Amino acid sequence: MNLSTTIAELSPPPAGVDLSQDQNLGNNIAIIVVCALAAIVLPIRIFVRIRTNKTLRVDDWIMIIAMAPLGALFAINFVADHYGLGKHVWLCTVGHMITMKKMLFVSLVIYNFELCMIKISILMFYRRVFGMNPLNWLACFFAIGWFIGCTVALCFAAAPISYFWTQIADETGGHYRYSFYNYYIGNAATNVVCDFLVMAVPIPIVWRLKMRVAQKIMVSLVLLLGCFVFAASVIRIHYLTKIKGEGLIDITWTIAPVCLWSTIEPCISVIGSCLPAMQPVVQWALQLEHNYYIRKHMPSRARGSIRGIFHGTGVSMNASSMERSITPIDSFGGKKEDDVVRLFAHAARVEASPEPDRDLNPLEEYLGLNYIRVQHDVEVTIDRKSEIGSESC
Repeated sequence: MNLSTTIAELSPPPAGVDLSQDQNLGNNIAIIVVCALAAIVLPIRIFVRIRTNKTLRVDDWIMIIAMAPLGALFAINFVADHYGLGKHVWLCTVGHMITMKKMLFVSLVIYNFELCMIKISILMFYRRVFGMNPLNWLACFFAIGWFIGCTVALCFAAAPISYFWTQIADETGGHYRYSFYNYYIGNAATNVVCDFLVMAVPIPIVWRLKMRVAQKIMVSLVLLLGCFVFAASVIRIHYLTKIKGEGLIDITWTIAPVCLWSTIEPCISVIGSCLPAMQPVVQWALQLEHNYYIRKHMPSRARGSIRGIFHGTGVSMNASSMERSITPIDSFGGKKEDDVVRLFAHAARVEASPEPDRDLNPLEEYLGLNYIRVQHDVEVTIDRKSEIGSESC
């Protein structure tokens, strides 16, 4: 078959199809926006990690690696536009259809690998904060197994594999072992189950901590920011259901929204997984606003007297340094990560903010919401044997 032959020459379009329609402009704008947000948020996360922890951890490195396949998905969407993606199939040539289906096959492998890497990065973050538990192990095995299973199923869907993209030129050159529509739906459904497992890992641990219910809710909400990816997964499944019957014939038109949400979904996952680590940036912005408020509403003499309180006692006024000085010890005697302190201190600071009906004293007004009142319970034990021995000497 001549590869320059258009699909319209092989089979004319049905009545009522507007061949001038094009989805590429809106789809490309959406892809650029979400990918740009992911590309901005991740460097901020890395900067905060280096500033606070002086080094990057396993979850950070995995997320950095995951940006490479995300960039590949971004590029494939724009290259595929040239070969007919987002347009009606009858405008495409046979050669362009073969090339586009090759890119679609590659993008499916990249999509599976990308989501697997993001899930593992999130689970490694949970491991660093909470340690490994059976649910975390289950989620890890499920994420890796999902990637391996979906990739193997994709490679064995057509016999030979090349029939996936050569079918349009030679329908007798191979066959499908099962309906590829079932692969799409099964891949998306199991991905949602895996997302649910990943998001559920920290919740039982948080609710066993000795905190007030309001604090537990706030920490849970911070950890569940990645749940926004569920919406993207559900929308993607909605568009996948249209790749059936007549939608399978006009594949370049019906697959375009699926490719769009296949790029948006990992971008939202990256953004959601980076937001908990960006709490110091939010705190810094709030501190700037609070300092501006103090300079505008508080007399300079009052500010000077409050500074004198701190300078006289040798206490630093830097909120971030005060926060870094709090280093809880875990059950094994090692120091917890700084971002763990910020995660739980954030809820404590917000909940411990002064009541609106109570007047603030100048010190509280100056510190704003960044102060923490700490009560220490000290237990002292005396070795009586050592005392008796020293007295006899």
